[in-house]
Amino acid sequence: VMYLVLFAGSRVILPRLNKSSWEWTKTVNSAAQVWQALYISIVLVAFLPFQCYNHPNGDSSVTAMAEVICGEGDHGAMVAFGLVFIVVYGVGFFGVCLWANVVAPSRSLRSPSFTMYTRFLYYRFRSDCWYWGSILML
Repeated sequence: VMYLVLFAGSRVILPRLNKSSWEWTKTVNSAAQVWQALYISIVLVAFLPFQCYNHPNGDSSVTAMAEVICGEGDHGAMVAFGLVFIVVYGVGFFGVCLWANVVAPSRSLRSPSFTMYTRFLYYRFRSDCWYWGSILML
């Protein structure tokens, strides 16, 4: 969201100051690179509500937050948010990255803008190892 606000601001304010504005392809690439860097951390946090341990009295608590009893109170909301993050970010973002890696060899020849959008996936690797961007997310 912050990237989109800054991008929109650069399109309105910077031209009035005779400065060049951000390019959409480079902005998306930068945002996606940040999302890729934070991918494993965010997915691990999304799985926290599902990690419970048993108490001697038969209850169970979330491992990271002992005060939250599994199946009671705030735990339901935590599970809902966890599921949304797992589906949208964990599966969704990974799926988009995987799709971009699969079609990159043919698509990059036809569309230079596609290469700029997805540069974060393969710029660190040799050209014969272009697919490692998605593998590192696992």
